[in-house]
Amino acid sequence: MSMDDPTIKKVLSALRVPAVSESTRERARYHALTAFRNTPESASSFPFRKLSFAFGGLVVLLVAWLVATSLPKTADNSRLFTEIEKLFPGQFVAAIKDNDSVDLQLSPTPATVSNDQRIILSFRRGDHLIKVLTYSGNEVCLNLNGQKICATPLVQSDGNVLLMTNQEIFNGTHHAEIAGFKLSMEYLKGASS
Repeated sequence: MSMDDPTIKKVLSALRVPAVSESTRERARYHALTAFRNTPESASSFPFRKLSFAFGGLVVLLVAWLVATSLPKTADNSRLFTEIEKLFPGQFVAAIKDNDSVDLQLSPTPATVSNDQRIILSFRRGDHLIKVLTYSGNEVCLNLNGQKICATPLVQSDGNVLLMTNQEIFNGTHHAEIAGFKLSMEYLKGASS
């Protein structure tokens, strides 16, 4: 017999589903809420999950504070790279300091980013300074003058830095401008982890 059989269709069409009582609705709602609220996984890990989120937030705040207070000097930048690498081994892509705000870009999985050639990119327009700490070969995206700019810095064999964007390639030996910002690039020689 198949579902296309006229006898089955006739029998099924004659059946009527009883109306759902209010107590049935209440029991179903209660069981659904209980199932969502008291799963064994969430019940056993709930306090740990809260603690891990709090710890993660504290680490991000610490890194943001370190970036905000340590960007001006090359020695401090090397120290900052080392500290961030210890906190996020194999995940640190870039730290972008734009005035007082800091954006930390991390890879979702460890050991997927290059961290052997440290680079500092500086974008300046008047008193507005944006500093980017990253590594050669890592793509970094930031907002410059309302434009989203994604760029990949590369260290050449002579120590000069090239910056490749989707529009141009900039050489570190020449003065360059991107979206109204003057660009300077610095390779931190001998400072790699």
